[in-house]
Amino acid sequence: RDRAEHGGLAVCAFAATNAVLLTWNVCDRSILKDTLGFAIHKEEVASGRKYFLISSKTFPPSAPEPQPEQETGDTSKKNLPSTLSSPIQGFSWSDYSARSGTEYIYTIYPMNGTTSNLVRGTGVSVRITTESGTEGSHSVFFNRGVAGSQGYTRKFGSKAPEEVEDRAAYKWLSNGLEEALLAFIAQAADSTFALRVAAYEFCYEPLLLALKSAHERGAEVRIVVDWKVKKDGSFKTVKDGLDHVEESNNAIESSQLPRDLIIKRQSNSSYISHNKFIVLLKDGQPQQVWTGSTNFTEGGIFGQSNNGHIVRDATIATGFLGYWNRLSEDPAAGNLRTANVQETPLPTQIDPNSSTLMFSPRTSDDALDFYTELLVKARHSICFTAAFGVNEHFIKALQEPSQSVLRYVLLEKLDKKTKSLEKEKLNRIAIGSVLDETSAEVLGVLPEQLTGLNAHVSYIHTKYLLIDAFSEDPIVVCGSANFSRASNVNNDENMMILRGDTRVADQYAVNFFRLWRHFEYRYRVRQGLVKEEDKFLVPSTLWQDEYFGSDSVAKYEREMFCPLTTEKQELTPIFFDHEEIKKHRPAPKEKRTTATKDSKTKQQNRFCSLDQNGKLILKFPYNKILLGQLKS
Repeated sequence: RDRAEHGGLAVCAFAATNAVLLTWNVCDRSILKDTLGFAIHKEEVASGRKYFLISSKTFPPSAPEPQPEQETGDTSKKNLPSTLSSPIQGFSWSDYSARSGTEYIYTIYPMNGTTSNLVRGTGVSVRITTESGTEGSHSVFFNRGVAGSQGYTRKFGSKAPEEVEDRAAYKWLSNGLEEALLAFIAQAADSTFALRVAAYEFCYEPLLLALKSAHERGAEVRIVVDWKVKKDGSFKTVKDGLDHVEESNNAIESSQLPRDLIIKRQSNSSYISHNKFIVLLKDGQPQQVWTGSTNFTEGGIFGQSNNGHIVRDATIATGFLGYWNRLSEDPAAGNLRTANVQETPLPTQIDPNSSTLMFSPRTSDDALDFYTELLVKARHSICFTAAFGVNEHFIKALQEPSQSVLRYVLLEKLDKKTKSLEKEKLNRIAIGSVLDETSAEVLGVLPEQLTGLNAHVSYIHTKYLLIDAFSEDPIVVCGSANFSRASNVNNDENMMILRGDTRVADQYAVNFFRLWRHFEYRYRVRQGLVKEEDKFLVPSTLWQDEYFGSDSVAKYEREMFCPLTTEKQELTPIFFDHEEIKKHRPAPKEKRTTATKDSKTKQQNRFCSLDQNGKLILKFPYNKILLGQLKS
């Protein structure tokens, strides 16, 4: 990250692997008395290539007709205006055309005057290098995660990914995720290497072929795969398509991956082995680990939003290897819970610049209490993703009024519980969605559609929590576990808690806000909050009002993204009182009323009775399913 300030204008830049988030702020609104927005100039240092970034709006009445994009690169995007003539009316913008491991200089210019006579003011420049993806202790990769987008439609029209030549659509959707995953496996070059894989869904054939190739090169490959089947060994049935275990089995067969490399995770068939990690060993010693939210499927890599996280740290890799060894024995959940808590106990403190591992299943859902306490301790911002709704622990904490902490939630869909969060002003909610034909026509943009790569979770599948991401002391919680009771108590899962690593926080935060802004806009469209006139820029300085309101969300965001004061603070351990944490637990559900019990008893008596010894007797003996329900 980088920061620069001149003449009362401060500019901040945050880098991920192939995206840069730019934010800016001013010490006083009077500096912007004639400012209609900001232009952003970009220079690629090595090549000397220079140009202004594009904008998404124009001043009325010259809004462009949307046209399919035939070429790539900012300067070739047809009918999309430059920020020099159509400035950004806000205090942040992102560049998604950045390349990995590349140094850039970005200059933010106030654009003053009138719509017909814009004059460039004094600019402030920041210099930043994007993450290479091959160096450092951590590299984080996100797929595009927005298959239903203007970018996809401009490039590929209404074609499905498999209909586009040379896999161009897949490459765009991957955004480097597939390449990084296969490159991680390719490091196992010979017999001095080993790979330990733990997988939930295991049917992306190029990955299976990569593991097969590593095996053929002499690397020792072993793979624990979720293999929860029926008691008779047959695959479970699902409504639409094949059960994921059957799909994994078919992919193993098709790729001719040797069956003796596979370790079936079968204990406790009602729970899932939800991991997606790979440990790389060299000379018998764990060196690196690949983890994250990405299932090893086509939809996981190219469809729903997912990430992969490489950790080049022997201590963390050793922790993952120990967990893999436990899984490889296919233990019962009860035994694994005890072992996991013993190896990765709930922290009583988090030290500055530290890493903590949390493996599931665990003996209780205390981890949710712990994560909730992180929410409560946030000083500036909270960001998290939830594929399957927000747990009650988080709901209770987020319903508490916030004075200045902005709380961003990115959801697959909305339910009644999460809908209640919108009552608190600083809770900022975004929901997965696309712009349908009606909305696109009104807003003058292209209609969007999904690729169809995912049958269930279409938009958001990531699992991470960011606390004070833009501060000097951020906390990142990330891994495979949804923030739910089942993920902590029943399922095989892995999570990391990383404190103080600003490079890791930036990689997550840049991509979080890339996705959050994309879906938040579409959510507002779906709610009817975006009007036809909103597709234009405001032709006066009135656009500034919301950013300088005494208690406006936009004001808080301006100050959070690029604070004017950057004083260094002494970092100390964060302590956790687990008894205190439990106070944030949601209230227990009310017990059934007598009337409800009586009603249930009457319903049961229609189907069953008790003999003189108190034994349950079915009046309809063939109804075995009902018998099981009544006994439970």
